[in-house]
Amino acid sequence: MINTNDILIITDKAEFKAFKVTSTVLGTKDIEMIENISYIDPHKKISSLLSDKVGNIGHNNGDNKYVKREMLRKSLDMILTCTKRVLSTNLNTNWHISAPSSMLNSIISSLDNNIYRSLGLMLHKDLINTKKTKLLSHFE
Repeated sequence: MINTNDILIITDKAEFKAFKVTSTVLGTKDIEMIENISYIDPHKKISSLLSDKVGNIGHNNGDNKYVKREMLRKSLDMILTCTKRVLSTNLNTNWHISAPSSMLNSIISSLDNNIYRSLGLMLHKDLINTKKTKLLSHFE
């Protein structure tokens, strides 16, 4: 159940969005954006990350799976940093998170116990492109 002043975190490997649940004059729930960050590296092609300034791809360009793994690790670190920052400044009661299932367990297992105790709903969905007006319906 979502209450007023709860925090919603919506993330995937390239974006992080945080919302605060508010109450309107009529008593209905609404959300206001607290933070919206887009990470550059996950949007880039691997070849552009491995090329030199001129654009030539060298022979020692690394194995693609290790580059993808490193990009995912950096993305998870940024997501954890943003999550901890948002929750330390805005958390009053509970918070809820939505992320792709491949990332959600890594995010949750890396959190402090104090933050984990106030966790409400965990959705294994990528809602990053969902319209703001429809986000609350996924959590209720």
